Amino acid sequence: MLRKVIAMRKQDQNERAEQDAVLDLYMQALGMA
Repeated sequence: MLRKVIAMRKQDQNERAEQDAVLDLYMQALGMA
């Protein structure tokens, strides 16, 4: 059970990092447009 929770937390962090990166790219694109 604990391993699953830790795995889920890692996944959440990765997803958040991906979303932040996408948001960064989006903001840069808007700034250049």
